[in-house]
Amino acid sequence: MPIENIRKEIRSLPGYSAPERGRPLVKLDQNECPFDLPEEVKQQALERLRTLAWNRYPGFENPELREKLADRLGMSADQLLLGHGSNQIIYSLATAVLEPGAKLVYSPPTFSLFEMVGRIHGAELHPVPQRPGFVLDGQAIAEAADSARLVMIASPNNPTGSALHPDHLHRIAASTSGLVLWDEAYHEFYGHTGLPALKRHRNVLILRTFSKAFGLAGVRFGYLLGDAEVITELRKVNLPFGVDKLSEAIVDVVLDHDYIVAERVKLILGERQRLYEALRKFPGVEVFPSETNFLLIRVPGAVRVFRSLIAAGVFVRSFATVPGLEGCLRVTVGAPEENDRFLEAFGKVLATQAVVE
Repeated sequence: MPIENIRKEIRSLPGYSAPERGRPLVKLDQNECPFDLPEEVKQQALERLRTLAWNRYPGFENPELREKLADRLGMSADQLLLGHGSNQIIYSLATAVLEPGAKLVYSPPTFSLFEMVGRIHGAELHPVPQRPGFVLDGQAIAEAADSARLVMIASPNNPTGSALHPDHLHRIAASTSGLVLWDEAYHEFYGHTGLPALKRHRNVLILRTFSKAFGLAGVRFGYLLGDAEVITELRKVNLPFGVDKLSEAIVDVVLDHDYIVAERVKLILGERQRLYEALRKFPGVEVFPSETNFLLIRVPGAVRVFRSLIAAGVFVRSFATVPGLEGCLRVTVGAPEENDRFLEAFGKVLATQAVVE
């Protein structure tokens, strides 16, 4: 059978996809920024795109954009690896580092791609349990990191919303000769970064994306920071021309308007607190603290609640049947009017469910 040519490790995976459910009225299921770019910024990006020769490849490794980013971060350009979103960089890193039997340390429940790339590359998976309340255990991770080839930590963590303070990164990096990936996809909402640890430990890698606070989920752009020698080796497995001219031009323009990010983050943090307080008032609903642009909640009858919200055109993400996340839904913090519609629909669903029961 032709399918037998596909490695069994791949065939055993559930796949990474989002279900097609039609067009939502309120979309709070993918941790996107609820605000599109201002029209004047879009116009500047479009003008930039018109000046480009679309029939020519982009500059190899996007040197101008790397220099611009490096300058803003106080780093050297040879310490940056750019990619077609942070997911692609995670895959490139795993390809370069992991092999059958190599030890991969991570702390579930966390970003599902960590475990997925480990399984794809035949790594020895070493999950470190979180403490009650989805608290990441820095000491336990540091102890498990001994002899690890790769440690993957998302801080703040998705889908729980909790964060491990970067002070723990120093201990973890010092406890292993392996590489330590510190995924900062949501760091703008947290206010802390692992960059100081990167400057002290050559095995630390910091991963960032423009999909969240920057609001460029549809553009696909991410970058990795690390020791120059390590980054040089990772470039060998990173797909050539991974950042196309269109993405490069848009990101370049947005970097000139990065004040927009601070404005958005302030608004989202205010809405997150409003949602947190409102959700806590619903009987039986547990709301977990968050350092991100989303909230994880545990709801009685979560599967039915999820389906009822979908039927009402309100999309959230269900983790209700995921081990360790039983009964949980993840709600992205939307624009004020989106959050109002979600709370209204959520209240109606819970009230209806209470009557049925």
